[in-house]
Amino acid sequence: AAPMESSPGGRPPAYDSSAQPSKRRRTSGGSKKRPASPRREGDEAPPAKKKGPSFQGEELKEQLRVIVRLRNNGKKGSTAEAERTYNGIPAGKKVGVRRLNMLAKGLENELFRVGGMETVKVVLEKFLSRTLVQLVSPDGTKDPAEEEVKDGIIGAAKGFFKNLLDSKGRRTDVDANAFWAAAVALLPADLLKDRKGRAATRLLDVNYRVLKKATQMRERMEKEKTGWKLVTTAKHCDRVNWDPLIEWCHSDAASTV
Repeated sequence: AAPMESSPGGRPPAYDSSAQPSKRRRTSGGSKKRPASPRREGDEAPPAKKKGPSFQGEELKEQLRVIVRLRNNGKKGSTAEAERTYNGIPAGKKVGVRRLNMLAKGLENELFRVGGMETVKVVLEKFLSRTLVQLVSPDGTKDPAEEEVKDGIIGAAKGFFKNLLDSKGRRTDVDANAFWAAAVALLPADLLKDRKGRAATRLLDVNYRVLKKATQMRERMEKEKTGWKLVTTAKHCDRVNWDPLIEWCHSDAASTV
């Protein structure tokens, strides 16, 4: 080895780092990360991240808009497809009762910020009548147009019983058959067994006697499978047969009197 030269004053020379070969220091993180390889066809997709309430709500709105378009296009099978789509909507993340109460209170507070009594009533009515809001209501699977037609049918039946076939005395056989045929067609056989008689009397404006007789006739028809039997009214006990007198008035004997 070559002798080390001393610096003036007898001290060893300063260390020169440029004269030594450089060594790359490793970082604490280890080797450098390589870029991720692209996902090949057929590989499973990475699990989706959990979405927040706002994202779930926007996703729900898009699904409900699809259902509205299916209901309105008028094509064959679109109504059934809309119902399948509605039933396939996921329920979403479960929320606790306390959180639900807080959210409901927030909507209540927002409603009462719009103004006075009249404004609050109008805003609430318009909110509940919006299409997407009606779809998420308990009767969301029902078509609003069908519900409107159903109300019209009930109103027409009520008018049929009270106005068109209203009678202060006894009905003729023809009117009686029309009355009871309509009542039997509208009222199910188990109506009174399910304790829904009062609701039916309010909707159709008929009395309990009519409900009882019509449901009995409906039950008999369903059991016997014989169709409609003609309803005939009983003859009056004080009736007078005028046929002999009329026949005599047109006879020769009556002309000589």
